[in-house]
Amino acid sequence: MKLKVPETGLRIDVFLTSYLNKSRNFVQKLIKDGRIRVNEVAVKVSCILEKNDEITLDLNDEITEEKVVSEQGCLDVLWQDKDVAVINKPAGLVVHLGAGNDKGTLVNILKYYYAEGLSDLGGADRLGIVHRLDKDTEGVMVVAKNNFAHAKLVEEFKKREVEKRYYAVVYGNIKEDDFVIDLPLARAVRDRKKMRVVLDEDVKSRKAVSEVRVLKRYNTKTLIEINLKTGRTHQIRVHLAYLGFPLVGDKTYGGKKVKRKGGQLLQSYFLAFMHPRTGERLVFKRPLSGRLASV
Repeated sequence: MKLKVPETGLRIDVFLTSYLNKSRNFVQKLIKDGRIRVNEVAVKVSCILEKNDEITLDLNDEITEEKVVSEQGCLDVLWQDKDVAVINKPAGLVVHLGAGNDKGTLVNILKYYYAEGLSDLGGADRLGIVHRLDKDTEGVMVVAKNNFAHAKLVEEFKKREVEKRYYAVVYGNIKEDDFVIDLPLARAVRDRKKMRVVLDEDVKSRKAVSEVRVLKRYNTKTLIEINLKTGRTHQIRVHLAYLGFPLVGDKTYGGKKVKRKGGQLLQSYFLAFMHPRTGERLVFKRPLSGRLASV
């Protein structure tokens, strides 16, 4: 199997993880085993690709991804039926398997609780996962128990029919009561795990819109509500950091301001979507968590 690289600056393991819809660990193993080459040359997992590079993938039926291990753990289920489960994810829990996260993820716990089945449209390592929250972000998520529900929910997310709202605590005193952040995002050039605001129209980026409302002002911090109109990776964290109001605890985008341990203070408190089978609008809302309220 051969494929052309669409743009310069992509790290090979990150690119193929998305392209093949497999875990990063799985892709890295293929690279280390010499089953993936760039321009017919063996490469390291950290290889940075150039546009139009040719990747050769030596794939066959014998190469299979390791199955997710079932693990018992705490699962806060807010509501469920035969198609979906709505859960409240705690901060500190990784959603799915990836580099450095072979066990102890939400997926491992879901497999234990739902042995009768979960959707696998997202891949063998992302059973039931329709959307994700960052490790240190807590709050409401919807999980698909079968592929029918998964496909319907994915379509809702693509059409931006799913309503998502968040609470966050940021550094600084925001003056405006309500405002909209409309700034496109793209992967950072040097660190592909990070995102960045892109103002250059010649650079490929994706539209990202966040509606912000101030709820409470402290001396050096502000409690806000964010209504996501798009769902880009790290959107809230990048948008607010760019404006000079990084999330409290966000070591990735907060710079030298971050002193608090335990990750960013961000909570997915509101989720509304149409039930994939009945079409009924389901709404789930959680109160402000203790982590955010205790600042």
